[in-house]
Amino acid sequence: MYSRSKFKPQILAAIPVALGELIAGLGYGWLSPTLKNANIHYGKHVSSIEESWIGSLHSFGRVLGPLLSLYFLDKIGRSWLLITFLISTSFIWLLLFAKYIEMIYVARILFGIACGVFEMSNAIYLAENCSSKLRLFISSFTSSFFYCGMLFEFILATYCGYDAVLWVNCGIGIVSMLSLKLLKEPAQFLIARGKYKKALKSIMYLKAIEDVKEAEAEMERMKNTVEEESHSDVQRSKKLIIVTMILHALTPWTGYETLTAFASMTFYSYNLMSENQFVILLGLVQFLISCSTMQIVNASRRRTFIMTAFVICTILHTTTATLFYLEEYKCDVPYAPWLVFCSVTIYMGVYSAVYPAIYILRGELFPIHLKARGGCVCIMANGSMEFLTTSIYLGIIKHIGNHFNFLLYSIFSAVTVIYVYYFIPETKVRTKNIKKGIPEVETAAAVSEESISESLSASTITETSSSSCSD
Repeated sequence: MYSRSKFKPQILAAIPVALGELIAGLGYGWLSPTLKNANIHYGKHVSSIEESWIGSLHSFGRVLGPLLSLYFLDKIGRSWLLITFLISTSFIWLLLFAKYIEMIYVARILFGIACGVFEMSNAIYLAENCSSKLRLFISSFTSSFFYCGMLFEFILATYCGYDAVLWVNCGIGIVSMLSLKLLKEPAQFLIARGKYKKALKSIMYLKAIEDVKEAEAEMERMKNTVEEESHSDVQRSKKLIIVTMILHALTPWTGYETLTAFASMTFYSYNLMSENQFVILLGLVQFLISCSTMQIVNASRRRTFIMTAFVICTILHTTTATLFYLEEYKCDVPYAPWLVFCSVTIYMGVYSAVYPAIYILRGELFPIHLKARGGCVCIMANGSMEFLTTSIYLGIIKHIGNHFNFLLYSIFSAVTVIYVYYFIPETKVRTKNIKKGIPEVETAAAVSEESISESLSASTITETSSSSCSD
């Protein structure tokens, strides 16, 4: 285990990413309470179609963002794209002062594009800058800032005026720019670009190495890794991109992004609790779960943790679908609003805990020369499905009933479990190998080889057992 002094540089380098997640959380959290009071804020009747567009257009922007940043990720580096996100989002809020529906559409698309650029760079940035033993913990740590931003925005947009919320969000974005000095370009990228002196400095800082010879040996190992990945099996790498892309396309159909956008319209007031107050409570629970599960997530095997989480999601969505079905058909269920709230909130908390494990797969599975393209197709698949699910949510409630939304989420959660079991390889470094002195698996090729070997071994054992039984 590393000492705290060796952890510190990697954590400091992740702070700009954490603040970027905070700003993204503000943008996502702004939607639900704002849409609930849209008629008041904009001085006109906002139709359900307009609400659907406002709630979904940032997802459309997320499809465009990766395309715009695909070229620059490998040309100018990961850090510059993070800088672009922090600067641009600080000023997008100013567009919302216009209070025209069309301007809100534009602002939400621009916000989505910025988020797409951010997602393209930060997963790779964290995967390349952080040790595999610390990687998922830091990913969970930075993600907790996203949920902190959402909670803060739920409270702010519920109890403060429309203009005050926008000014506060602009101010937070501007202050976050002070963290840009902490950004460190990953050594792997610098080596791939032939910038060896800068790469050596990056290694010595991030790994807290004082001895130059030791740092040079580490850089030599990274050179071999970059060289190995540049000659990795193209067909296997393409398969890894495809299976990861499908996973990213499945997860929006479990409902998280849609419920975040329309949480105030999913809950209904009960006794002294309003819809927005339920949303604030949801945000608090979600934030606490994301913080409390960091160590659990980091200690767990990625694949097992993802499957377990989506089994729980399947059960919770089935419960919520049943409650809405009974409510829509006028069956009296005691404490139904609280039961719906608990079911949805636990789901949101479970998803907030598991998402970093899905998120970091892009950085761990793809070889360095395909990380940009692989990340691009994954985020585009995720954004396009997110756009579709958020677009149809209110329409389904109006014409069929909310029970059908949650029935869909339940089915796709179950499909995700099956898909991960059969197609997603394990990427977590085995502790027993580290204890034996075997180096950490850092290359995508090595990860896939190890996972494939495990699968083959399991198949062989099964076949042998079957043969023994038949004999």
